[in-house]
Amino acid sequence: QSGRLPPEAAVITIDDGWHGTFRVMLPILRELRLPATLYCDTAHLEWGRPIPHVMVTYLKRCAPAPTPPAAEALYSAATDLSITLTDRLTAVRAYAAACSIDLKPYLENRAFDYMTPQELRIARLNGLDVQLHTHRHSLHDFTWREIQCEIEDNRAALGQLLGSGTFAHFCYPSGEHRLEAREMLAKLGVKSATTLRPGLCRKSGQDVMRLPRLIDGSHQSDLEFEADLAGI
Repeated sequence: QSGRLPPEAAVITIDDGWHGTFRVMLPILRELRLPATLYCDTAHLEWGRPIPHVMVTYLKRCAPAPTPPAAEALYSAATDLSITLTDRLTAVRAYAAACSIDLKPYLENRAFDYMTPQELRIARLNGLDVQLHTHRHSLHDFTWREIQCEIEDNRAALGQLLGSGTFAHFCYPSGEHRLEAREMLAKLGVKSATTLRPGLCRKSGQDVMRLPRLIDGSHQSDLEFEADLAGI
């Protein structure tokens, strides 16, 4: 907003709060002395166990083909966000058994877990700026009541987990955003909001409540991501 960014400035942002961020990424950021922001949804972190729908989606890629018919119903249950996390995790375990997949390595290295509260506190002490990402990783139907509930619950949970802090920057979960949410977020003290829209931010005329991002991940090669950063 001030126009005082240095040339080719970059901001590193990380979503959710996965244990892998703590175990793998944080040491690299510390070594390179790079600041970063973590947009952390808190219900999954407080849950303290593997995130069922993410875990089963990965396991399905590893499952032998053809998948047993009984496993398909278990997969549907594990990815049904309308049922409880406990019931979904039970369905994941049953899915793995039906497909003869050994869960032990995934559980031991916490591949599908969030950080613990203690790890989140350590991460912040080591330079990770923790900010808002809703409590339940959703803005539901984008009504005022739902947005207010998710932001206030997320902010309260982060305050309780971290003890103190100013939580005023936000990332739309799953990239779902609507124009009408801008004013509601502003009323709740949100100063910036990040999307999953691909693109570079501009020094002038940028809507800080709909910031674009370049997403690094398994969906593209390192060369493609480098091209994105170069503006190609």
